[in-house]
Amino acid sequence: MAGDIDYRLTGGMFFMLLLTARKHRIQKKYNWLRETDDLNDWQVMFGIDRIISPNCPEVSDSMMSTYEPAVSRYKSCGQNKSTYLMMTEPSVKGGFDNRVKNDYDSVCSEMSDFADTFLLVNTKEEKDVYLVKALLDLIDKDSTTENAVFYAGRNGEIIKRDALLTADEICFESFLLGVLHYIVMHVPKNKDGEDTYNACCPPGCGGERPYDYRFGQGTDFKFELTYYCQSKKMPKIHVDAPKAEAEPEVVQAEPVPETIPTEDVKPQTVNQRIINMGDGSKYFEHIENYFEGDDD
Repeated sequence: MAGDIDYRLTGGMFFMLLLTARKHRIQKKYNWLRETDDLNDWQVMFGIDRIISPNCPEVSDSMMSTYEPAVSRYKSCGQNKSTYLMMTEPSVKGGFDNRVKNDYDSVCSEMSDFADTFLLVNTKEEKDVYLVKALLDLIDKDSTTENAVFYAGRNGEIIKRDALLTADEICFESFLLGVLHYIVMHVPKNKDGEDTYNACCPPGCGGERPYDYRFGQGTDFKFELTYYCQSKKMPKIHVDAPKAEAEPEVVQAEPVPETIPTEDVKPQTVNQRIINMGDGSKYFEHIENYFEGDDD
């Protein structure tokens, strides 16, 4: 990669690097079966749009012919603005900024859901670790970020650029949200990253331009990568030592007095009687004691 390139952290470069941590795609040979993994570039971009503007409209069939090419041009840093992309829409910047600063748990939970849906997170492949290193490397190489601050702390704390580059611990979702917020608020010119993109994804004979320069490799970034869901969605459960079992409480029941028939209820005893049948057999009938009382 040429040394005279002015590396730039732009929305297109952020999105392109984000795709390096995307979950595994299904093979194209299954396309004829109409199977889809819902991991297309435009679907990942729409996931980002929904974080920036939760009420943005769904991508309809009529919009697809415009939205999908706009995503492709934005990824390659070929355009600054598109009506359909929330990353470039000035009218939503204020609302996004306010949510990050005043409703951080909510918006970071949305980033966590985005990561769970589209990215390969917390696996042995460590795609998420590489993504963080790649973004840190690009931030380090971008001279325009020297005085930048990022809302990249686990709880939305502001972290200065140099402190972020040397951090011992980085929360994955908070880091992504902090970088995204910085780009939306401070990097309006996506085309500034065109030279960076062309160096990373050199043009070939048409078609897809693979990413062949590995930002983040050979760097000295050393950090423990943690996850927002571990501290917020799934808090640690403290298991205390079992308590001694309490002795069962014995409650003495009050004695129930025996019911004594009233004067109106008189016991009668009917003894056993033998009934001779006409055919010579006998029928034994026995009636137990019973109480005779009022019918009502």
